[in-house]
Amino acid sequence: MLVGTRSVLERGWLQHAERVVRTPDGRLVPRGDGEVVSACLVGAVVEAAHRHDDDPSAAGPALDALWLALFDGRTTDAVGRVPPPVVRDLRARDLARWNDAPERTADDVLTLVDTATWRVWRQQRGAGAGAPVSDREAPPEAASAGAPEWPRDRDGEAVPAGRPR
Repeated sequence: MLVGTRSVLERGWLQHAERVVRTPDGRLVPRGDGEVVSACLVGAVVEAAHRHDDDPSAAGPALDALWLALFDGRTTDAVGRVPPPVVRDLRARDLARWNDAPERTADDVLTLVDTATWRVWRQQRGAGAGAPVSDREAPPEAASAGAPEWPRDRDGEAVPAGRPR
């Protein structure tokens, strides 16, 4: 979900609105059917989730990972326990406020997505999961994720483009 979020944001990032859609007749509108041409952080997560699952709650774990990467540096748990719906809604609002801050840049937002992706990947790898967020060899998605060649860890395995600072 986070890799899909990054690809949505690379098409266009915006503030103070969830998304902008190009309708089949070419108009740009904030809602409706069509191609998402730009989105805020939360809107990009929702769009990426929608591409993979019709269940609106599918965006939840990605929102949790982003929130924990941004606001809870004390935990090494990349996704955390499943929070109650009200907590997840509050986390989405926190992320939207952070996205909309006047000093925020698209690079800041992409760095957060990369950091959350890296944390999830490291947690999955540490748990021995069979398929991390990104394949251990740099996947074709790496180019579309803005990483012509992904960095390698000490074992020479590909890792997501943004390591935490």
